[in-house]
Amino acid sequence: MSDQILTLHVGPSQLLSKLCDEIELEKTINNLVKWDSVRCHISPGTRIKALVLNILCSGKPLYKVHEFYQNLDSEMLFDTSISPDQLNDDALGRALDYLYKAEAWKVYSTLALKALKKLNLPLITNKLDEETLSNQEVLRVYKGQSAVETRFRLIKDSQMIDAIYLKTPERVEALGIVYVMALLIYGILEYRVRKELKEKNLSLILKGKRKLYQPTGQALLEQLEDITVILINQNRQKLRLLPDNIDSQAKKIIELCGYDLSIYVSKNVENKGE
Repeated sequence: MSDQILTLHVGPSQLLSKLCDEIELEKTINNLVKWDSVRCHISPGTRIKALVLNILCSGKPLYKVHEFYQNLDSEMLFDTSISPDQLNDDALGRALDYLYKAEAWKVYSTLALKALKKLNLPLITNKLDEETLSNQEVLRVYKGQSAVETRFRLIKDSQMIDAIYLKTPERVEALGIVYVMALLIYGILEYRVRKELKEKNLSLILKGKRKLYQPTGQALLEQLEDITVILINQNRQKLRLLPDNIDSQAKKIIELCGYDLSIYVSKNVENKGE
């Protein structure tokens, strides 16, 4: 069998995946929703994480999410190996059903609490009880996060939330919470980079030759867009290589988040700051 060589345009996906893993997004969702682990080939947590990454990287509607993953290294992103075809709109819709039935705001508030405790981030509120925030309190606090909301243009993109694709108001509501989960990951990325820049008295030179000390999450994501991975399938084994011309500022962003470029070629990479 001849070797197969693919160039995958992975962009920020694998860094964002690592940030999701830090707050145990997949595991937390799987623990809080009711689902059949025997009958389900892909867990709800994996499917929701797939939606979060899609929102942050492309914003494709549910019926096109599988297209987004056709050019990514999915094996590096999730706890289990999946194919893009398994992320069809029916499978993602069922994951939203699971999330809605588990009271989506409670699932989100648990993730937010994990982020605060693990990463020491003032993203939501400093008024937390030891269990979980009420739906009303999380909603009230989130509505006050205008600075984050106005900076994140993808939250305004309505094509994913269109009821034509989601079929039920319950799925629309659940997807709205998935968007807020994406905002949480976006906020972690932005906060961590800004914090490290301030502490080390550094700046970033991003696209457009902009020298920034407090870059927005959107600017960071755009700088990471051009990262590619060369995937070689050889004798039933996979070899991942990085090109030599990866942008220095993209590399710097990854390092400010506590990682290095090895996250694109190796799955078992821990945050260096932990």
